[in-house]
Order: sequence, then C-alpha cells, then structure tokens
Amino acid sequence: MDNTKDAQNFLASLSPKLRTVLFLHHNEGFSLLEIAEIFGQPSNTVKSQYRRAIFSLREKFSASRMNSKVAPKTISAS
Repeated sequence: MDNTKDAQNFLASLSPKLRTVLFLHHNEGFSLLEIAEIFGQPSNTVKSQYRRAIFSLREKFSASRMNSKVAPKTISAS
C-alpha cells in the first residue's frame, strides 16, 4: 500500500469522535480548547482524545513501515 492509502485506512480505523477532533484541529484550525467548547466537554477530555488519536496513528504507521521492510537475502555457502 502507498502512504496515502495507508493514511486513509488508519484514519478510518479511528472512532468518529477521534477523527472529528483531528479534523477540527488540523484541517479547520480549531484549538483543542475550542473543540472542547464545541462539544461541551472538559478540555482535558479533548486533549486526551487528541493524544489517543495521534498515538494510535503513530503506532499504525510504525507497524506498517516495519511490515513493509523486506528482510535481507541470506547468502548460503555452497
């Protein structure tokens, strides 16, 4: 898979709430405090959701990169 397809799949794997927090923060430019006000939630809740989303995406990208690396060929002595 290419990186764009991976990113789409990884984002789709997040809960709708986590995707929305990421979208509002990164695409719409809202601060996490503003997002908390929009949802009527404590700011620490939204900060935790944001961190959880970022951590999850980092783990998925890291695992994807590890899985895509090809093991080096071994040379047999004949």
